[in-house]
Amino acid sequence: KRVAAYGLDYVMTVRDYAAIGDTCELVAWDVAFDHARMVKSELELESVRDSVRINTEGFWVFLENFAPGKTEREVLAPCEEYFVAQGCGRWTMDMVLDGPNGGALPEFKIAGAHVFEATECILPSLEVAGPGGHWVEVSRAICPGEPSDDTKRMLDAYEEYYAAAPDALRPGRTAHDAHRAVSKGFLERGFHLGHVTGHSIGMTMIEFPKIGEGVEIELEAGMVLSMHPHAISADGQACLYMQDTWLVTADGGVPLAGLPMRIFDGTETRPADAHARSVSVHSGRFGAKIATRSPGASPRSISRAARRRTSAASSPYDRTVQASPAATRVAGRCAWWADDPANLTARCPASMAVPFPS
Repeated sequence: KRVAAYGLDYVMTVRDYAAIGDTCELVAWDVAFDHARMVKSELELESVRDSVRINTEGFWVFLENFAPGKTEREVLAPCEEYFVAQGCGRWTMDMVLDGPNGGALPEFKIAGAHVFEATECILPSLEVAGPGGHWVEVSRAICPGEPSDDTKRMLDAYEEYYAAAPDALRPGRTAHDAHRAVSKGFLERGFHLGHVTGHSIGMTMIEFPKIGEGVEIELEAGMVLSMHPHAISADGQACLYMQDTWLVTADGGVPLAGLPMRIFDGTETRPADAHARSVSVHSGRFGAKIATRSPGASPRSISRAARRRTSAASSPYDRTVQASPAATRVAGRCAWWADDPANLTARCPASMAVPFPS
């Protein structure tokens, strides 16, 4: 008997592995599972939009608290406070990149005691999941002084990526095609690309498919992608990294945050309506109709539905999301499928049996 396990190599516990033991052959199912859930339902997209609202406001909170002379942790702490107040709980992964002379160093780091200087370039990396459990990524660079020449050239490439992405993130295009279109301006200027150009994102922070070289998965309407080309200078001493969460629609890719693609200098104030509403894109199934929603309204129906579905599982770590026509979707520690789900569940109480998509 072969059992497919999501999270086999990373998060499956020794307890669960030992419970299954020699009763079956365990095989990894990470990629296939992520491909099965890469197209989001309307219910999931409501959760995504709420997470984007929270994340975007978090950037404005970071910007308002930013000032030379403050430490990294002093500026990031109010963001975390806001995220927790909005229901993110522990579902945040926030870091900073910074460096001297208008160029940020390419290393991600936990906010610490480093004091920001007026000549630095600062890149907050903000990643959160709102109450519905869907992760998103939104951020922009901040440079109170003059950006370095490399940083300026990287921004030129970022503007080209932002102009090319709506057409590149269109149904029928491949992840490889999207990567080539988005990375073109960076590579032509001689920059290296660290991390990945982008990736699918949902109830796990990084999901397949990635937006990268040789990935021939076709994009579909309803996919949500985190795009963040990590441009690094030839000498490795400067980088630019700005995050956006995009929705693939029938009319092309749409950035959900509504932030301008620019380097901020720290003096900006949020637009009058930035906190009053967030912009989402949908029409029946994924078109180009613009809708708005109040930041005070969270997708409570998602939370209630998730609680009802989760109550059937014996493990507090397992969470389920709405089933789609393509497959039964499950997010959490691990998900298993077997010929005899009842027997498997009895042998491994912390697991949850999942029908493999036909």
